Amino acid sequence: MDTPLLKDILEKLDAVNRENAYLKNVLDTMEKLPADGNPEIVNQKIVSLEHIVSCRETTNQQMIAAYTKALQMISETT
Repeated sequence: MDTPLLKDILEKLDAVNRENAYLKNVLDTMEKLPADGNPEIVNQKIVSLEHIVSCRETTNQQMIAAYTKALQMISETT
């Protein structure tokens, strides 16, 4: 059913999808950064978090598209 190439692609996609440790590290580091009530620092932390979430959402959308394409490929071969 699965071609070796498709299997490899699905394994890589799964690995990317499961890799969340770096996100936790970044968020933990950002949490530890002192803001000391400085509005500029607080704002920059907010902007940074928005960017991180946005990038991860883009990754998630690309993952869905890749899984959809893989499913189409599997459907075409069966």
